[in-house]
Amino acid sequence: MAANRLTDRWVPLVSSLNQFAPVTLTIDEEANPLEYLRAGYLQCMTAYMNGCYDVDALRTSLRQAGRQETDPTAFAKHFNFLGDVDAEPDAGSDLHTGIQWRPSTQRSGPNFHLAVATGKGILIGVGASRDYLEGNLPAVLAASIEAGLINIAKGSESSLAEVSLDNPWRSV
Repeated sequence: MAANRLTDRWVPLVSSLNQFAPVTLTIDEEANPLEYLRAGYLQCMTAYMNGCYDVDALRTSLRQAGRQETDPTAFAKHFNFLGDVDAEPDAGSDLHTGIQWRPSTQRSGPNFHLAVATGKGILIGVGASRDYLEGNLPAVLAASIEAGLINIAKGSESSLAEVSLDNPWRSV
């Protein structure tokens, strides 16, 4: 989650110019999709208000991914060094209907972040170094998130396990 202190809506919650609050989400495949999204949103807002995150959950997640970090918060030094959060795309931009590649705006450290902005539509941005997501996997992840949100909006799934993430960018 990211917000800019100079934007009025975030002033009560955010203490720095660009504040990032990493959030560890646990996926319960039996959870109702809308309840899961509500709970995730509440967790993100709570992380903002407290300016912290679950270090133990983060350490466990890193170990499960094969990374034996001695300090699971070491990556936090890389936060607050990203460029501005993406705004609504210009009229005619490829971002309204597809994917646009561009260089990272991260100024230091390993790059992995997910940005979702809402306006007239929804803009999903995935930034990652090749250490985390190789080749077209950032596009696959963004397209999968988009497909999942579209399918949740249809309202026919009663659990996360039923939500389809199928999209045309998925690698075979």
